[in-house]
Amino acid sequence: MNSLINSGGHSNHESLRSGANRITVASHAAVGPRLASGQAGRLRQYIDANLSQRLDLETLARTVHLSKSHFARAFKQTFGITVHDCIVRARLERARQLMLNSSEKLSDIAASCGLSDQSHLTRLFRRRLGATPAAWRRSHFKPAAIQRTSASA
Repeated sequence: MNSLINSGGHSNHESLRSGANRITVASHAAVGPRLASGQAGRLRQYIDANLSQRLDLETLARTVHLSKSHFARAFKQTFGITVHDCIVRARLERARQLMLNSSEKLSDIAASCGLSDQSHLTRLFRRRLGATPAAWRRSHFKPAAIQRTSASA
């Protein structure tokens, strides 16, 4: 399965994440500032842990000890996408995982992913994936898999 975050625009990338939640890092020599691998790792952890919260540029820049403007340029150079696009992709990926692995209401999933409401989730989801969350869930959700997983736990 291709990740929402993995389509960064550059062809020569190395991955900082495994599995579905993948942020890619340009592996070719690039012009301009780049995040160090440790900074990218801290940032990835911070974003994953705080997706349900408001993630602003200043807070993220502080996480890796950079100014906002330097951080924004370095982020784009490192990952090939803007900070905002990365956060939206991560939130949608988390929403997809929750829709696949739970029977939670879409409004609750939207809130747990840091989106303002279900209509916000629907707009972003349709724009990025070409289907509404409800339609996507109907075609991908397998309730028996959840029951087997929770019964074995």
